[in-house]
Amino acid sequence: MQDDLVGTVVDGRYTLEEVACDELLGRVYLARDGERPRRVRLKLMRREFLHAADEEKFRRFQREIEAHGLVRSDGVLRLVDAGSHEGLTFSVFPGIPQRTLQDLIDEGPLEPFSATDLVTKVAVGLAALHREGVIHRDLVAGNVLIDDKDEVYIRDLGLASFVSVDDATASLTAADDRVGHASSMAPEYIASQTVHPSADIYALGVIAYQLLTGKQPFDGRGGQVLHHHVSAVPPAPSTIDPDIPRWIDALVLSMLEKDPERRPKPDELVARIRKGWQDLPPPRTDRQITRSIAALSSAVVAAGIVAGVVWGIRSGAIELPELPEPPEVGLAAYASSVRTEVVDEGGEDIRELWMLPAADPMAAPRVYTSRADVDQAGQAQGAPPSIGLVEIRSNRRALITVDGRPLGYAPLKAWLPSGPHKLTATLPARPDSRQDEALVVETDSEKRLNLVF
Repeated sequence: MQDDLVGTVVDGRYTLEEVACDELLGRVYLARDGERPRRVRLKLMRREFLHAADEEKFRRFQREIEAHGLVRSDGVLRLVDAGSHEGLTFSVFPGIPQRTLQDLIDEGPLEPFSATDLVTKVAVGLAALHREGVIHRDLVAGNVLIDDKDEVYIRDLGLASFVSVDDATASLTAADDRVGHASSMAPEYIASQTVHPSADIYALGVIAYQLLTGKQPFDGRGGQVLHHHVSAVPPAPSTIDPDIPRWIDALVLSMLEKDPERRPKPDELVARIRKGWQDLPPPRTDRQITRSIAALSSAVVAAGIVAGVVWGIRSGAIELPELPEPPEVGLAAYASSVRTEVVDEGGEDIRELWMLPAADPMAAPRVYTSRADVDQAGQAQGAPPSIGLVEIRSNRRALITVDGRPLGYAPLKAWLPSGPHKLTATLPARPDSRQDEALVVETDSEKRLNLVF
């Protein structure tokens, strides 16, 4: 895929090397990280979304960053950075190759054990999303990446819906619009636009059906498929492949129930799959056997290398170099805005905000404007607690980064070890407001750090 931006350095750090794919809200590139020896997936927002007419899509990109930042779990693509490049929001994820469950399905049906193993891993990711009040709403096989170890990563939360949120951006779909793929749309959403976490289970049931049979549960196009989802019952997977156990038939059809209340929850789904194989040990596939042989060979070679290195160190034949002090981790922007200007109560401009846990673990952290100030205060204060609880609150949807590690949106709680900690609070940029915003930092007596924009 040709792209004029290939070769561009984003945020002075990420070199775009090739296009991975196009998603609803932006184009995904495989990029090289100039600060760490790693390859990443970088999603760059489409430029047309900066126009006022595309305000909704712009806000969706912000919510996608929030959704990925909220969830840190197996089965969900993890957000590692975000920021803006020439006014365009970008988000950064681990460099998983562009291979999806759809690619796997296109190669043919999987053995029942392999198929249910993948379903289990996706269910774990869904459980994590649902615990944070995030509904994917566009879960299809093409939106689940898979690596060479058969680990899965749910991606593309551009259509995600949030439940139990209290801001005006919770619902981002026009009243008469339905979003997502018709092939996996839940009956209640088709009939009444009801958004419920169990809609993701229905979509996972479609994926399970495809993994087992290589086919969609319903044939047809457009409105015909939607009608089937609402009123028809798909044939059991074993009618296509008689080797599929009957308990898997029951499991998949329960995920495709018309009544959302009758579908299993993600944790229940995982438990049922584990129980299903408990009394019926799965056969080892050719792929698994090949992988086991390769792993064993690698282990034998590695053991020999390790033994040689240990002998070399002990005999003095190998000298270990002195390791330099690790560099201080810089703060990466974790939102699409220009970094927020931080201002203390006296009006002094603060480019860096530092925290130091108080000697009293129940007291609020002390806040300083520089590393030198916090070091001096730490010496005067004496030994701080070995770990302290800090509650960070905000009157706006502020993204919080501590010591270069994105924690998520305020309010949140963080257990911080002793010593100084650098904090950045950033607000998502908007098309009509790209100027830095002031931030007043306050502390109270109950271990809270209050951020007032």
